[in-house]
Amino acid sequence: MLCTERLNILPYEASFYDDLRLLFCDSQEVMQWALQNRTLHLEEFENLLKEKFVNEEKPILGFYGIQTKVDQKIIGVSGLLPCHYLNKEDVEFGFILAKEAWGNGYAQELGRFWLRYAADQLKCQRILATTSSNNLASQKVIDKLKMRFIRSMQIPQRGQRYVYLKDLVK
Repeated sequence: MLCTERLNILPYEASFYDDLRLLFCDSQEVMQWALQNRTLHLEEFENLLKEKFVNEEKPILGFYGIQTKVDQKIIGVSGLLPCHYLNKEDVEFGFILAKEAWGNGYAQELGRFWLRYAADQLKCQRILATTSSNNLASQKVIDKLKMRFIRSMQIPQRGQRYVYLKDLVK
């Protein structure tokens, strides 16, 4: 099982459905910063579960459920996704956390985990991250991870995003 000091990083299980549906479909305050900058319709959410979440049939790249170790609560999603933003096949790490999980350092903890995982397990040379151009909290997290701003770009179905890069080989 993948984990950090305080979090379990779990392949999607049916027991996550209700918590994730609330996050993706009902939490405008969270989703204004993620994916399409809005809550998802139920059909969009269910397609996302099928296409972008890690499960036994689709290991490694995709979203994982994020669970606190202390109380076993699903607080969001995080993962590595393939991307092609800088004219090269890369991986992008990301996170979407429920509002009650904000301000606890979980995003930075997940970011550190994915940087190590991409370097050590996947042997990636570099990793990307993107944020909404208005998401100052995520930009602070990315700055603390010592990622460098590369450019602003329009990403189809996601809108205007800032793209950051970190070289993983020394």
